[in-house]
Amino acid sequence: MLVSNDVKRDPRVRKSAQSLAEAGHKVGVIGVCYRGQATGWELQPEGFYVKLVALNQSTRARVKNALASASPSAYQRLTKAYRWARKIPRGESANVKGATSAPSANDEIANKDEARRRVVQAAVRNRLARQKSLTSTLFEAAIQTWPSVIHCHDLDTLEAGIRTSNITGCSVVFDAHEIWWQQHAEDEAVPEWNDYFEEIESKYIVQADLVITVCDSIANFFMDKHGIPKPTVVRNAIRLTAEQKAEQTDLRPSESPVEVLFHGGFAYNRGLEELLEAAKAFVNAKLILRGFGSLENQLREYIEKNNLEDTVAFSPPVPMSEVVQAASTSDIGIIPYKPVCLNNRYSTPNKLFEFMTAGLSVVASDLPELKKVIESEKIGLTFEAGSAESIATAINTLASDPERVTKMRAKARSAAQRRHNWNVEEKKLVSAYKHIPTPKGLSRIWKIQHAVRQYL
Repeated sequence: MLVSNDVKRDPRVRKSAQSLAEAGHKVGVIGVCYRGQATGWELQPEGFYVKLVALNQSTRARVKNALASASPSAYQRLTKAYRWARKIPRGESANVKGATSAPSANDEIANKDEARRRVVQAAVRNRLARQKSLTSTLFEAAIQTWPSVIHCHDLDTLEAGIRTSNITGCSVVFDAHEIWWQQHAEDEAVPEWNDYFEEIESKYIVQADLVITVCDSIANFFMDKHGIPKPTVVRNAIRLTAEQKAEQTDLRPSESPVEVLFHGGFAYNRGLEELLEAAKAFVNAKLILRGFGSLENQLREYIEKNNLEDTVAFSPPVPMSEVVQAASTSDIGIIPYKPVCLNNRYSTPNKLFEFMTAGLSVVASDLPELKKVIESEKIGLTFEAGSAESIATAINTLASDPERVTKMRAKARSAAQRRHNWNVEEKKLVSAYKHIPTPKGLSRIWKIQHAVRQYL
């Protein structure tokens, strides 16, 4: 498997690797460390191996990363001095061209939004600039393993996988966690990023022996755009513990005021600003925000300014292993995402399955994949994405009938135990692997000869 992160906090990669290892495959995951030391192969508790490789970088980048790893405090002081010398506003990327002064107080909101947009675009351009290094790094590591199958997690690893296949004759699995070139809002999108990865997708997806993705909407998108058979859909649901599989006890009844939970990252375009605006109109409902992120200070300021302390409260984040248990004390889980790009529109976030497993009713934006689950399972309500008024109406509708909420919560937990969990989804993955054509004999020799001719 190839992935462009350090593997530690990528639940889909780890779940997939564990499921395939338990099915009898020998699984090694090659990840990337952008700072710190590369590692050899290390056996994980789940039964697969992980190796981290250092990105092939410029001398300047290697010096920066080495300094940051050796002495983070010294690196931070040097960074602050550099920003001061270049007159770069605090919180804005050093790579943003034309940054000369902090936003003026006269137009603070507009300038903050513009500064944020420029920061996001600078980060995207930085990621694009290192893509060729990422591809060569993963290819060099993968070719040494001479795999039978190479499983490419997301589009930024696919070219490396195809190149490995051209040399070794191995089969290629493309696991698209998202539509890679459609992950940024229109006002934040970088045309060269979109163009580059759209071309990569069009060129290589047709060469994959198996394409996997996370929902029907994205599968249909790939099928329509590239003329390929419908990809195998393996949803990113959570792996149930033994206790969660066997849980049969009655849920505690919901009581007024009902507790509404949002957990996850406090980031832009997730509808959190509209959620707080809606909270002004909540009746018999209290909102809990559990998580962290760049938007937290802005959310806290809004709550204080609008005297929402009695309606909205923050709760500290918990480890991933405790997310479901912590959520179980609430009544309604809310997902207010906005369809600012295709990825958001087609999203099936982990929190949907976490809320269901915890026994929460779910209230969410009327996005196709969320709406499909909520309405088919009758576990909650949907609202118009981005509308504070619609959010308030949905919450107040349920808050006025705690008994109805309790029934929805029971349906949600039952649906999670029976259908919406990784223990079901992994069977699709393992089954798909049984039908991967593994090039052998003359077919394998032909692929190697083809690769030789290509590189000569």
